[in-house]
Amino acid sequence: MGNLNSNEELPAYTDHPDLVYKLPSHPETWPRFKAALENPPKSLDEICVLLNSFADLHPDCGKRHRSLLSFTAIIPEIFDGDEGKFVDFFTWMCQLALRMPTLFPTASLPLLRTQHTLQFTYTREQAACLMAHGMLGTLPRLWWQCPDTEEKLITGELRIHHISECSGGVGLERMKGLFLYLLAVRDGVVPLDTEVTVERVCSESPPTDAWWQAQTSQLREAEVHTEGMESDGPHAFVDFANRDLMIHEIIPSATQEEVLFSARPDMFPSLLFTERMASNEVVLFHNAAPLIAYSGYGGTFKVTGLDPKYTGPAPTPAPASAPSTVLAIDAIVNDGNGEEYSFASLVRDLNKCLISYTAFFSRTVVQTTHPTPTATHLLPGPPAPLPAACVSTGLWGCGVFGGTPTLKFLQQLMAVSVCGRSLRFSSYGNALLAGQLRALNQALVAAHVTVGQLYVAIRDSPPAARQASQIGVYLARQLTGRVPATMEDIAEEQEE
Repeated sequence: MGNLNSNEELPAYTDHPDLVYKLPSHPETWPRFKAALENPPKSLDEICVLLNSFADLHPDCGKRHRSLLSFTAIIPEIFDGDEGKFVDFFTWMCQLALRMPTLFPTASLPLLRTQHTLQFTYTREQAACLMAHGMLGTLPRLWWQCPDTEEKLITGELRIHHISECSGGVGLERMKGLFLYLLAVRDGVVPLDTEVTVERVCSESPPTDAWWQAQTSQLREAEVHTEGMESDGPHAFVDFANRDLMIHEIIPSATQEEVLFSARPDMFPSLLFTERMASNEVVLFHNAAPLIAYSGYGGTFKVTGLDPKYTGPAPTPAPASAPSTVLAIDAIVNDGNGEEYSFASLVRDLNKCLISYTAFFSRTVVQTTHPTPTATHLLPGPPAPLPAACVSTGLWGCGVFGGTPTLKFLQQLMAVSVCGRSLRFSSYGNALLAGQLRALNQALVAAHVTVGQLYVAIRDSPPAARQASQIGVYLARQLTGRVPATMEDIAEEQEE
């Protein structure tokens, strides 16, 4: 299973232009899969036999019996308690899986490799076909090591074995989302020709400490609120990503990133072909609509059905106000020893934000996956023709990553200010934090503080000022000479 982000860098990846993800429809393997899929199961027991027939493709879990707990639990919720309807659905899923040679003529997926700027576009029908194979367990993980070095390729998998053994809880909810997605495809309530683009962006020469010091852009005023991040507006929506997208596996968990993928199932195929992100890389998803409606987060996550704004008998294009671009950026793991304030960590996370925001606002056109691509250096350019566009984000790098909310807010604010754009920031129901961040932001803007000035003040702050409750007060005093009224209680505690 994948882990939380580590701050250890991935070695530079050598060019291997012929390396691709071979699909089950590859001539070497298709006869086996084709024969199995052309004889679809007629009962739950036969479904179990079919799924276990592919166990040898996954050496990490051997030939152990695959449980169908989540399948049987879903029957009363989605299929009216009718086992026959479920079996009919499985038969349709086998038929969709059999379309793979037609949908993927090359029998492979190009890889979005580290240290390259490139993109891959696929249709919803292709995504659904891949998800059908993921359900069936016919997509082995890509294990590859360069014979001449210790370099390893790190991509993910679409297997659902971790959640197929859940009879309730978050695992069952995530499975429900996948079933609803495939049912929407089967029943024609979503357009199959919708194209989703996964774009990997690499900055060859990311900004340095000196570059950030020299920035004269004045800080922008953010919209700080307590509601959800996905409100109406032409925004980019930040994925609080793991360096391995969604830890490269589908597990019974509902972090912000995992909820985001469950709501936008068209994003799941990226696990197969997107390698681990390095410190100078981000991943963007374009046109992955939130098809699945949900409530809650973590242990309270619930799938409530298809989102009626994006599905229906006569589907229409997604509303222009919908957040159509997802920015996947991973933050450093703050180990509790002040790691987030080191020069390297401060600059790394600032650059993560800047690279992704710039790619969104500039709508950079990058080279496709064939032939071998070259990396490009992305820094803010002329404003894009999207005057109302902004970045919608929140407590990125906090939670299990251990980041300080005030610091992560300011890092995102600095990056968007360099771009000359706006930030919408959700404190996710924390009204006290929202008030404090809003007051700090307004004080810095009123004092005409620049990005460079704020960066230096953060970088040079004394250790005593870096406590989560103190950094905002320190910066307000240091840069404006006063403490906003909303933060006075904290200031008094600091003085005591």
